[in-house]
Amino acid sequence: MGAYQPKLVEYPRTKYGSQTQHRRFQYSWFDKFRWLEYSPEKDAIFCFPCFIFENKSPLHPAFTTDGFNCWKKVNDGVRCPFLIHVGTPTSPHSNDVQNCEELMKVTGHIDKVLNAQSLEEVQKNRLRLKASIESVRWLSLQACAFRGHDEAPTSSNRELLRQQRSGVSCGCVVVFEHNGEGQVVTELENVEFCQRKAS
Repeated sequence: MGAYQPKLVEYPRTKYGSQTQHRRFQYSWFDKFRWLEYSPEKDAIFCFPCFIFENKSPLHPAFTTDGFNCWKKVNDGVRCPFLIHVGTPTSPHSNDVQNCEELMKVTGHIDKVLNAQSLEEVQKNRLRLKASIESVRWLSLQACAFRGHDEAPTSSNRELLRQQRSGVSCGCVVVFEHNGEGQVVTELENVEFCQRKAS
């Protein structure tokens, strides 16, 4: 995606006034002005970012609607129409170029952002499922009930599955219940915690 910059064998010549001078578009201008877009049908150039993002009446309609093909003026120093169109760092052209660069950043596209979020959710869900499976496996090997007889908050034997799941180590993350809130700790912190409890 970007400006159409065809490399033709020979660009059409344009005659100026009654003189016998003929000028034509130069492919090397694409290197100097990356925002240029060339139309072979019109033998004219346009400003790609301004064409896409311009929302007010254009300051230079030659670069957005009409097309520019006055090749004689291009290498005219500070009076070069390309340089005049670019203007200052806060010009509408500069803003449009910045908007175009942001649009072309694939990482900022909404489908990529949503996909990255969903991948993160999938990983979290897999971690939760793995912890639940480990807990069920451990409780069944110990022949323990998943629920206790006394479900009061002060009971030491309530919901064994939940208590077991809160202490199961899955990969390098363990979720403990601490003061009623979930706390994420690393495997090293888990080992240190177990050592403190054992001693």
